[in-house]
Amino acid sequence: VEKIRTRDDFLSRIHSGALVGEMAGLMGTPSTHTYATVGYVKALEIPVGMYRELVQRNGFMERILRHSDLSGFLQSTRLFSEGMSTPIIAQLLDDMEMRTIHAGQYLLCRDLNRLNLIRRGRVERSLAGKRIDMLEVGDHFGEERSVFQTPCLFRLKAEEDLEVYQFSGHLLRDIPIVRWKLFEAYHTRSMMVVHGDGANDQFHWDSAFNIQILEMDTHHKRLVEIANAIIEILRHGEDWGSLENAFESLVDYTEYHFQAEEYLMERYGYPELARHQARHRQLVEQVIAYRDQLQQHSHWQQLDFRGFFTQWLVRHILQEDRQYGEFLNARCVF
Repeated sequence: VEKIRTRDDFLSRIHSGALVGEMAGLMGTPSTHTYATVGYVKALEIPVGMYRELVQRNGFMERILRHSDLSGFLQSTRLFSEGMSTPIIAQLLDDMEMRTIHAGQYLLCRDLNRLNLIRRGRVERSLAGKRIDMLEVGDHFGEERSVFQTPCLFRLKAEEDLEVYQFSGHLLRDIPIVRWKLFEAYHTRSMMVVHGDGANDQFHWDSAFNIQILEMDTHHKRLVEIANAIIEILRHGEDWGSLENAFESLVDYTEYHFQAEEYLMERYGYPELARHQARHRQLVEQVIAYRDQLQQHSHWQQLDFRGFFTQWLVRHILQEDRQYGEFLNARCVF
């Protein structure tokens, strides 16, 4: 069922288990929303008087009134506007905390163990001194740390006095549509930074991507340089031999880099070593399969290598590698 309020362009979808017209029934006032079915709906009609008596007898009225305003705000945001049943909303509201942040204050990574949803104020998000975007009411931040448990990539500063609602990452990880929206937003933002203005298809390395381990950062930059060389070969339509040599360099250097990473992780007892090794094996298999696909493709110059490399390795560096980097940095490995 779609829930609509035209005066402020509000639209959300409610699903099985949700109540339609709850506040209008309890308060005896006209509904502030219009509801429209988008498919077959089977509903249970509850007499208003019976529901009101149930609420009052069990002392639920105060909680319902308090949650009504907050749930309305949550459902007006892009993050929570769909796929949220009434029990899930109630669970989020019970877990939620409110925090006030003064204008000019920076929000450090260690302070972002919960997802933040802006209720009032604005936040500047930047990378290496360059503004990425400005977050407004209804926007969120902090998913890297709280939900994906990845070291923070961006810097956040309160442009105005800020009021945020904070939610536990473990709750959000269990809500598939919310987890997907958070991942999609983070991935899009990261790729925009990696690709710069996109004018020449090249990958742009920024010092903010460093995991603060000199040898590994040097390896990552070298992998990006090889990827850019492949992009240039494809763009200028060079012969297959040039492309084959470049791909051999990519495969060889990837295997060398992964071995060096795994040696470091094993030496210092990284607890996720086995998972990281399995991911490395998968990445090597993928790049070899892509190389073989190129060889068999009659129009290999037209294949989207940039898209492949982005999905293949850049995401791995920005997310999984930053996790072991933080672990090793804490043990004075730089």
